[in-house]
Amino acid sequence: MGSVDFTWLIGGPQGSGVDSGANVFSKVCAEMGYHIFGKREFYSNIKGEHSYFAVRVSDQEIRSNVNDVTLMASFDAETIFRHFDEVSSGGGIIYDSDLDKITTDEVHTLDNYFKERLHQELESKNKPFTITGVLEIAKEKGVHLYPVSFREILSNLAEKTKNPKLRGLIRMFNVLAVSLSLGLIKMPLDPLLLSIDSIFSKKPQIAEINKQAADFSYDYAKSNFNTFQYSLTGTTKQPDTILVQGHFGTSIGKMVSGCRFQSYYPITPASDESVYLESNELLEIQNDRPGSTIVIQTEDEISAMGMMIGAALTGTRSSTSTSGPGFALMTEALGWAGINEVPIVITLYQRSGPSTGLPTRHGQDDLLFAVNAGHGDFPKIVYASGDIEESFYDTGLCFNYADVYQIPVIHMMDKFLSSSVVTCKRFDPKKISIDRGLLLDKIDGEY
Repeated sequence: MGSVDFTWLIGGPQGSGVDSGANVFSKVCAEMGYHIFGKREFYSNIKGEHSYFAVRVSDQEIRSNVNDVTLMASFDAETIFRHFDEVSSGGGIIYDSDLDKITTDEVHTLDNYFKERLHQELESKNKPFTITGVLEIAKEKGVHLYPVSFREILSNLAEKTKNPKLRGLIRMFNVLAVSLSLGLIKMPLDPLLLSIDSIFSKKPQIAEINKQAADFSYDYAKSNFNTFQYSLTGTTKQPDTILVQGHFGTSIGKMVSGCRFQSYYPITPASDESVYLESNELLEIQNDRPGSTIVIQTEDEISAMGMMIGAALTGTRSSTSTSGPGFALMTEALGWAGINEVPIVITLYQRSGPSTGLPTRHGQDDLLFAVNAGHGDFPKIVYASGDIEESFYDTGLCFNYADVYQIPVIHMMDKFLSSSVVTCKRFDPKKISIDRGLLLDKIDGEY
């Protein structure tokens, strides 16, 4: 590895802006020339359960995460309880000082098995079952602690800007956590403000409030925290490097490959791809010709499969995106497509476990299922991508194989790839060629 290998972790309840905060941090580091690999973990829950995002930063190309955390930023108790022991010696924890006296029993989303193990560790070291207890263990390990009252920062900011509404805007805790972290590691302020502008580009008033909070928190960290040994002040940015989310490879790949119809039924972790396609339905094609991708959310996966087959029979490049349980419902129609030589592409984002399984956890359990999907025997191609960058170019190959051989193609992805954020070389559309196979261009005599 290079001289920089730094992992930042942010955590909080789902719905509290953990993803947004991590995206801001990642964009800032990428803008300053660093390579990024981010890993998002969350529960099958809309709001309330614990989620966290680990962002690895390096001056060399990286394609995976590591377990050791260099700096953790937390604005809730559960993140501290669950991740304090992941912070390495010499690392740091930025946390809300108002949480000090919270006990494990007050955090109702901690499962009993985890609490039992945590209590055993705390008891063995004569520590109380509180945030203070686990932070004392971290400090004895050599971790630097940076307590700060998030509510006090909002209160002081409200007084400074003469905007009393800021006092209660706890949804900005994520921006405070990011800004405190960047101030601590001496990252320049301007990329942070530009990143916030970019993320909230359609909401200028919200962007302005968040920039005020970011500026204030950043200055607070620089003024009050000065014992941290790590700094990320920037490095040489590699040309043609972009920061992408995991589903960008297949979704953008489908646009470039000429896919103009996608049906889907929402399912984790495949839905992000279809949502992105929906958000970018209108396309600019060569020679200034307008184009579009029709994206339809169906009532179930059986309908999604049927609609895709119907669209493909018109000559339109068509696809769907799903995960294990949804793919199980598609297998009968998959056989129909196979026996009738219908060229289709199914993007299969694998997740863990049988049946409903663990919707938000990683798994690579479905290879044999995909290879043997459908009763009877019919030709199909199962194609697996190794990373996000590969998945862009592989998507083009999948559509070409489907057309040339007139068969279904199953493109294997997984939750790990879907939930990752990574810097990579800018996707090159010129490297994707469209091959529709043998086409009938005229008819001699009667048809």
